[in-house]
Amino acid sequence: MERPPDSRSQQSLDEIVGQSVVVIAEQIRSAANWAKSEIDLQIDVAGILKDFARQAKINLSDGHHNITIATGRPDSVYGSVIVEYKEPGNLSPNKDAANNKKVIDQLKKRFYDMRREEHSQAS
Repeated sequence: MERPPDSRSQQSLDEIVGQSVVVIAEQIRSAANWAKSEIDLQIDVAGILKDFARQAKINLSDGHHNITIATGRPDSVYGSVIVEYKEPGNLSPNKDAANNKKVIDQLKKRFYDMRREEHSQAS
């Protein structure tokens, strides 16, 4: 007699992320070491994210790349997640470094613009 599937045998998204985060970080680090440009990095990371999404059963099919949102062009947008890529070696482990602060400000503006655009479309 076949037993019904045990719900405990299915991993939660938190468990999948917890088990995958180190591998994904290493894959991204490796892609950054290989990449000669921002677009090289973008292409490799998009593949890494798609592989993870498939494993985690997350739908990333609504992902778009280099699209215009209000006043800017984010590198990738997956639903309400914005990904900005930078030339390999451009960012620093120091969160207060000038280049890091610039990208943080850029992301804040992108999120603000995206939220404003979504609200204007809903009206």
